[in-house]
Amino acid sequence: MKPHLFGSMAAVAAVTLILGCAGDPTEALRGDVARVTQSYSYIELDVGETLSVFAQALDEQGNALSTLPEVTSANAAIAAVSLQQATSRGAAPRRDFTVTAAGYGSTQVLASVGNITDTLEVVTFPASLGITGAGDTLASGSTMQLAVECFDTQGNLVTPLEGAEPVFWSSYDARIAVVDEAGLVFAKSLGQVSIVITVRNGTSDNITFDVVPGSFQGNASATSGPSGTVVTYTVGAAQPKWDSDTEVFIGGQQAFIMSDSDDTNLITAILFGLEAGPTQVLLTGIGPDQLALETTFDIDALASGDDLEPNNRFDGTPPTPVTLPFEDVLSVDLVDQDDFFAFTLTEDTTIS
Repeated sequence: MKPHLFGSMAAVAAVTLILGCAGDPTEALRGDVARVTQSYSYIELDVGETLSVFAQALDEQGNALSTLPEVTSANAAIAAVSLQQATSRGAAPRRDFTVTAAGYGSTQVLASVGNITDTLEVVTFPASLGITGAGDTLASGSTMQLAVECFDTQGNLVTPLEGAEPVFWSSYDARIAVVDEAGLVFAKSLGQVSIVITVRNGTSDNITFDVVPGSFQGNASATSGPSGTVVTYTVGAAQPKWDSDTEVFIGGQQAFIMSDSDDTNLITAILFGLEAGPTQVLLTGIGPDQLALETTFDIDALASGDDLEPNNRFDGTPPTPVTLPFEDVLSVDLVDQDDFFAFTLTEDTTIS
């Protein structure tokens, strides 16, 4: 990566060029050291990169002096300084040195003459990133902890040090999965999604996985109905609950949610065309917060109407009318899994 550089190299070079004339006539006019300058004031490097820098001492008029600044790094584990042999540009020597990004962080390089100091800000970044802890799939409603790995230009693993720029986590589609600032992923809706890490200089990496239905536990029961097997599934108290208007399917058939209490859901469906005997069915639906949930369970399927009295079977046989005095009717519970209907009780109502 090309370093990001900020500084006054051109101005320093111009001063050096003027002073480079043979027999510099201004030498006797130069004063004491007024300031120290480096060829850059701010640099960004990938860990493993090296940059050449120089420092000079100047008087109040900006004339370069023969005094060589001392150059040190505030944290050599992040920015290592290597001094080069002093060079002379005419009558104005300068201190040449290199700065190598040794670690991931930020620090300063100091060039000083006495108590006069110039500061070069150095910020280093990983040359590349990697993500660990990812799998190919993640169940809806589950979490996955990801971690970031940082590498230098040679592919060696590096550890963030003091002042390291943060890594930013993001999701390409927050409807499917979200990730927090620590890399903890929470899966929501079904689909494929990518999680991305980046640092400020643009270095990035990403992983892609599929969000699949999450599982949950409960208890199932089966009874015979006029057209098939009536399956009721009671969702466990510790499991996610579905709203009554949520689309839920048992064995591919539309199911109905009935709230039993604050702790449980009763989910009922009629499975058509099942042969009598053991069978496995799948319950699926989109739960709270758009979580996709599913579970499989075994039932003992019953043939249509096996446990019903003849006059109560909806098999084409005319029902036997039953007439009750109105004052004797406390409640009426009619269940017709083939047709839903409503009625009004009167004193002369005949219930069939």
